[in-house]
Amino acid sequence: MQIEATAPAGGSAGSGTARDPRISLAENFDGFLKLLTTQLTNQDPLEPLDANVFIAQLVQFTGVEHIKTNGMLEELLALTRIDQLARGADFIGASVTADAGAVRVGSTATAAASYRLAEPAASVDLKLRNEAGAVIRQGAGGTSAGTHSVSWNGLDTRGQRVSDGLYRVEIEAFGGVGRPLVAETTITGTVDAVELAGDGRMKLSIDGMLVPSDAVTALSRPPPAA
Repeated sequence: MQIEATAPAGGSAGSGTARDPRISLAENFDGFLKLLTTQLTNQDPLEPLDANVFIAQLVQFTGVEHIKTNGMLEELLALTRIDQLARGADFIGASVTADAGAVRVGSTATAAASYRLAEPAASVDLKLRNEAGAVIRQGAGGTSAGTHSVSWNGLDTRGQRVSDGLYRVEIEAFGGVGRPLVAETTITGTVDAVELAGDGRMKLSIDGMLVPSDAVTALSRPPPAA
């Protein structure tokens, strides 16, 4: 069986690479705009262009313009994402403090977090919950106004090491007569990666845990080696 290659009209089978469709679209758009403008300029005032024909041409015009605009927007969005990631790379290696309500526990590392009280509390209850919501460790926390550090060695209430993963830090602070107080929870760690979420927000990986960049409250870098 013999197979023959047929060259498309206006070219040959052995021609070079195909033209960029965006260039062709831009040429068609500009040509259509010039044709429509010329037609409107030279129409007979006594016999203007039929309204139905004119509307059909406008629909065609706006369709071409819409396609071209969408292509430009996609390119602009791609450049914006690249710029965001480039700026986010400046965070890598920095030590940051960020608002977060969870800590990551590794096989041997100690997890650390902090909470801040705007005023003294009568009591503070610290709870660590797993992904299922079960409390796996509980204890009392400092009650004075200010910032308090919390460290966790990864052991549950029975003294057994928990599985690696994320654990929610829950701070319940109460003032006089059981009045609940707000306790702001933060974590501190080193940024090891950045990524863009589906909604376009940049997130920082702090020791493997993703945190929105706008949750960062402090940043520092080690001094350069002498």
